[in-house]
Amino acid sequence: MVKVLIFVITLLIFFLVFFFKKKVNKKSIYLNLVLLFLIFLGLVAFFLINKVETKKNYYPPKFDGEVIIPGYFDEN
Repeated sequence: MVKVLIFVITLLIFFLVFFFKKKVNKKSIYLNLVLLFLIFLGLVAFFLINKVETKKNYYPPKFDGEVIIPGYFDEN
């Protein structure tokens, strides 16, 4: 999750530099910045609110002398 937030922040910085280097009128710059800020705010809210914590126990493979019993996840 931290990697995704770092990626989003890097993308935001890239777009900000891109929009400031373009030579366009002020209304277009403000509109682009507002839209970019709203998208960024939505992504941050999504990643902060989305807390999926499933506890899965992993049982590794076992060898009983004749057969290898494969490992599995217990989702209880």
